[in-house]
Amino acid sequence: MRWSSLPLVAALGVAALAPSAGCVPEDLDIVVFDERFEGQPGGQPDGLPDRQLDGRWTLWYGAYTLAPTVHPAEHALVFERATAIAAPMAYTVSDEYSDGAWVEYTSDCHGAPAVALSWAGVDAWAVEVTLPTAAAGGGAFQRVYANLPPIPDATSDDWSGPVLAQLVLRADPWAGPCAIDNLRVMVSAPDDGW
Repeated sequence: MRWSSLPLVAALGVAALAPSAGCVPEDLDIVVFDERFEGQPGGQPDGLPDRQLDGRWTLWYGAYTLAPTVHPAEHALVFERATAIAAPMAYTVSDEYSDGAWVEYTSDCHGAPAVALSWAGVDAWAVEVTLPTAAAGGGAFQRVYANLPPIPDATSDDWSGPVLAQLVLRADPWAGPCAIDNLRVMVSAPDDGW
């Protein structure tokens, strides 16, 4: 290599590193809860998945089924009448980022869900999602996003924040069946000065 080309090689090396030096990966969001509604494989005598949710969910009232969607191996949750189900989750929210959480899911019933927090114990909150049902629309599956209200600050001490302790899904009042799939509760990742 000739000395006259060395500055060019050095400049190209610096230019190659520059785009990655200050870039943050695009998707730093934290998945707090993820449900695909697939049941337990092999639960029926024919080897097909159970048509019931796994032990993580508790039925409070009503009825649901896991129904096939785009093909026989893909399922979604369908409420058959006014129903509420609940599942535990555990995520401690940093006070600094307590307004950056949301629920997202795929549904064939269009419309915005109602999202609220309810007290679930000392510094613990339940995320309550009331889903729109058939009267609110219906048709092709679409992705739905809904922000959680700001999560109240922790009251116990400076070292722990509030905990998202439970997810409650409601289809009440019920106006007809809707399928829901790929349910997630998400929290924005902290910026940490990037």
